[in-house]
Amino acid sequence: MRTALTLMFVIGVSSGAAAQPVELQSVRPLCAGLLEARSIAESHGFLDFSAEIETGDDLAPNDGTMHVRMGPQYVVGRIDFAGHVNVNDSTLRRAFTLRERELFDVGQLRRSLARLNDIGLTAPVTLADVVVTKRDDGVTADVTIPLRKRSWRSWSLSGPIVPGLGSYQASISSRLPVWSRGVVGASTYLVTLNVLALAAPSLGVLRILSKAPPVVLERPYLPGQEWLSGFAVSPRLSPWTTVAHYGRTHVGRGLHTLLDDESKQTLAVPVVGAGRPEGEFVVCEAEESRWRWLRRGAVYAIDIALGAAGP
Repeated sequence: MRTALTLMFVIGVSSGAAAQPVELQSVRPLCAGLLEARSIAESHGFLDFSAEIETGDDLAPNDGTMHVRMGPQYVVGRIDFAGHVNVNDSTLRRAFTLRERELFDVGQLRRSLARLNDIGLTAPVTLADVVVTKRDDGVTADVTIPLRKRSWRSWSLSGPIVPGLGSYQASISSRLPVWSRGVVGASTYLVTLNVLALAAPSLGVLRILSKAPPVVLERPYLPGQEWLSGFAVSPRLSPWTTVAHYGRTHVGRGLHTLLDDESKQTLAVPVVGAGRPEGEFVVCEAEESRWRWLRRGAVYAIDIALGAAGP
């Protein structure tokens, strides 16, 4: 399917193979329309969205024709995860909002990858890592997510800048092996040892400022299993403290989802035509919100407040 739109634009020239961003102020209407058109197309299963500006020496400097092309609509066939021997398949699939046998929504794929990375069971995955295989029927596309192992053991030093607004910790964490599936899937649990809490009394004030329990069994927040995750248990934690930790985790995650910035999107549109040199592009970037700094500050303030309220 092909549609043609006549638009006013300013050409940005790039030398070499890589496209360089142009001044967005001059092409803002063009870029806003193109990014919105691509977003709508991708949400309806049109994976082969492309745009091209056709111009030539006989046209005025700021005149040209925009050609937008879209191929057939695709539905999702199989979603496969490769290289996840230490992670239950069900845990990965519950994090995905892209569904099999539904329209191939690229926006949902991006959201699914972000949720998958939030789990932290594998190395981060980007959209460029995903393998999309189109079947011969021309309307079905399979998705393969390559996963890389990451260390299941970690150590950390943490604490508030101002003493008293939280707890100091020197901790060592490790995930449990894969023993079972679902909510009791052991690989989704962390065992954490707080070295300061286990230290000798000779550490004095540092030990007093470490209010965290010495040993904690935790199931971190898992997208797709929200109400069955985000809790921590320990013999040193009272039932009220356990419930409060669960509530803080979910409140914090909800506010983060509301306030976090969306991923930045770009689109390079080639400029072609008789007499035009190769390597000319109009590079569109999504305009940043004027309130972005305020959202970021709110996220940091929430993290500090929740950390100060924690044990």
